[in-house]
Amino acid sequence: MRHCCKFQAMDIWFLYDTPQFTQRKLEFGICPKCGMPLAILLQFDLIKGGFFYIKKYGMAAQKFVNSFQKQKWVSAAMVDKKLKPVTYKWVYGVNKELKNGVNQYAKDFYGSSVLIKKKN
Repeated sequence: MRHCCKFQAMDIWFLYDTPQFTQRKLEFGICPKCGMPLAILLQFDLIKGGFFYIKKYGMAAQKFVNSFQKQKWVSAAMVDKKLKPVTYKWVYGVNKELKNGVNQYAKDFYGSSVLIKKKN
């Protein structure tokens, strides 16, 4: 993916085919340089006979990704469980108290969480 710099997508969704489009793929991520969300839909148009893509930035990208939630066939994160969990969109902090200290997590509204700090 490319915005301010070239970077890897956080996740790739492969979408169901429609009567007009096949080979559909939705990539999304956050630009590491400016922090802006980016989404790219790539698909083959059977009527026009060629590939084309749609790029969305910022809040429009987040709404764009949400609109394809029900069309998702499989995602790269589901296939490769070795990927590090990442948060998407706006995150909030959660502190969990343990016997030997406190763990701080960043969570998003999709249920993803990432351990940020361990305090002993």
